Amino acid sequence: MDADDDRTMPPIPDSEIPVNWGDFWDWLGVYHSHGEHGVIYQTQGYPDYLIKIVNCDITDDDGMNDKITEFFMDNADKGISGIPKIMSIVRCESEDGINNQLKVKGEEGGASWMEIGSQVLDLEVGDELGIWMMEKVPYIGLTHPRLTRQEMIRRVARAATEITVRTQVILKDLRPPNYGFRNDGSAVIFDPHVFDSPLDFTTIYSDEDYQRAETGRYMFYWKRIKNNAKF
Repeated sequence: MDADDDRTMPPIPDSEIPVNWGDFWDWLGVYHSHGEHGVIYQTQGYPDYLIKIVNCDITDDDGMNDKITEFFMDNADKGISGIPKIMSIVRCESEDGINNQLKVKGEEGGASWMEIGSQVLDLEVGDELGIWMMEKVPYIGLTHPRLTRQEMIRRVARAATEITVRTQVILKDLRPPNYGFRNDGSAVIFDPHVFDSPLDFTTIYSDEDYQRAETGRYMFYWKRIKNNAKF
């Protein structure tokens, strides 16, 4: 892409700019990677961001794709350090044009469309997609070169605790493929498997009770992250 092409790219949106699939059509780069139920593409013109595509109609894993999409739509603008910076997010209905573009960009990146289109996205015309542009996290799992393993586990646990306190949801499946670290060492949970919390932190008025609840949630996460990192 040359400089002239860069100037034709749609700007990264802010709260004043409506977002639709047409914006993502222009931003969508080649295939980057995929997980069990989501596919990640590079972002044209913005190398520090990635685009993730999920099928919200997949009901496996308790409909987690739909829950994660809704979670990001509700909380992306709250300034929570532990979730990735979401620069743009949209829900839209899958159409032939969208599917074909995902196929082309997937194959340009070396992916098998049979695998990512049929097996990962399980994509059919009419399915509801969740699409978001998020910051690219440089270190996946417990891999930050300047932090000890113990410190990384503590930071992920603190990030998860902040998310629960700020959003009233509990995070599960805190495995290394679902979180990482920025260059500055801050932890990011970019694939948050969310569940409603039985404890609403906004209803705790005693400082002592709040601290007890927050500490208990941190220890829960710390133990879960530590155990999950063994495998």
